[in-house]
Amino acid sequence: MGVVNYAQLMESAEEPQAYTPLPPGVYDVRVESAEVKQTKTGKVMYALTLVVTSGDHAKRKLWNNMVVSPESPKAMGFFFRDMAVLGATREFFQTDPDESAVAAKIIGADAKARVDLQSNDPTRNEVRGLQPAGGSSPAQAPAAAAAAPAPPKSPF
Repeated sequence: MGVVNYAQLMESAEEPQAYTPLPPGVYDVRVESAEVKQTKTGKVMYALTLVVTSGDHAKRKLWNNMVVSPESPKAMGFFFRDMAVLGATREFFQTDPDESAVAAKIIGADAKARVDLQSNDPTRNEVRGLQPAGGSSPAQAPAAAAAAPAPPKSPF
């Protein structure tokens, strides 16, 4: 193994760009990776890396954790809804797949992600939900509010 010339590497290194979160909005995304992990409380969690696939923020990444919370039917409703958007449908889950099969099933899936800023840290994004990728309009960050229409002209 050769000797690394750190002085030379420092001279050619580029200044890192500061991270800025994505503006709140809806983005076209693809699941780049899905890793099975365990939460601190021992629950199964799918740690997703999502990549924005279109618009001004294409190639930017988002992260989303989907936790299996059997004690909460409401949380499980959201979990299965979002999994179905990613292609892991009711029929898929009825085959009783293991965690690695679930992760493999959703990798490469396209969707629309509703993105906001975290309420406790507005310098970070939070994925608030997933929607099917199909639709009549492309996903994008919301545009500035449109001006109110002008009142109709008086005929007099």
